[in-house]
Amino acid sequence: MKSYLLLFIGLNISLFSFCSEPEIITLSQDMFLAQRMGQDYSDFQSEIEHYDFNQLKEELKNDTLKKAFWLNMYNVYVQIGLEAYDSLYLNKRRKFFNKEFIAIAGKSFSLNDIEHGILRKSQKLWGLGRLRKWFPGKTEKALRVAELDYRIHFGLNCGAKSCPPIAYYEPENLEEQLDQAGKIFVISTSEYDNARNLVFVSKIFSWYRGDFGGKKGIRKILKEYGAIPKSASKVKIEFQDYDWSVETENYAK
Repeated sequence: MKSYLLLFIGLNISLFSFCSEPEIITLSQDMFLAQRMGQDYSDFQSEIEHYDFNQLKEELKNDTLKKAFWLNMYNVYVQIGLEAYDSLYLNKRRKFFNKEFIAIAGKSFSLNDIEHGILRKSQKLWGLGRLRKWFPGKTEKALRVAELDYRIHFGLNCGAKSCPPIAYYEPENLEEQLDQAGKIFVISTSEYDNARNLVFVSKIFSWYRGDFGGKKGIRKILKEYGAIPKSASKVKIEFQDYDWSVETENYAK
């Protein structure tokens, strides 16, 4: 009887260990929520800043964990950056996104490092999703995703009015969360003109068209999310202007 009890306890401990989130993921969520609620997030921020780099790599062992963590970090640090460097965002936006003010596991990152280096797997910023960096850095290669997931564009909030809503992400629900974020963003930012067989879409689809599979891929995504009829053929696409006005309260419902 004792041996069966020990076996039961052992199995439950193993199951708990398997199901529990890595510490770094929990810290990213706690920091996000504290900042969102206007509470002191400095302890979480400090823990993440001084986290062991090798432990970070070990804990973020697959793309699901990487996407959840880095989406959280990007979204919370945009908000922090807008508080600290609002004039830079308003007057020199490129410098704002290139500024290395994000400290994680002893390394410094910019928002562009996270988005284009890690989450977009070393894509060039202005390459329309068709050009990868020739010589990405060692840290970037160690942390980046193995496969680019176009849905990250529906989860990243850059602080502008035209951005997707601000949210934090959980590995166990990531697929559902990203699909939901995609549907909400695509439906809310797309307008289909049946008479002209024309759809107006977010400029994000233009900037990163290669990530989405070109115009053919964009049409497929629009159909999947219900922005254009599934029966529609050769729908023309026009990209809307992007509103860069600061919007810090656009949180996901």
